[in-house]
Amino acid sequence: MASVYKNIKKGKVVSYKLRAFLGKDEKGKQVFKCKTWIVPEGMNERKAAKEAIREAENFEKECRKRLNENSLINAN
Repeated sequence: MASVYKNIKKGKVVSYKLRAFLGKDEKGKQVFKCKTWIVPEGMNERKAAKEAIREAENFEKECRKRLNENSLINAN
């Protein structure tokens, strides 16, 4: 599962950092992809947190799909 971190400015959550773990490379180094999701105006903190989790799940699925497509292309 992707990690979700709050970015707080002046006591208010303004965005979330989404970080997806994609595995390890051939040298054993961990591979991550990151994305910033900006909270829409007027959304309260609780709804924003739930939406950020949904976005993180979708982001991780998208990253894994791209990783699988790239490894199929590189294998041929």
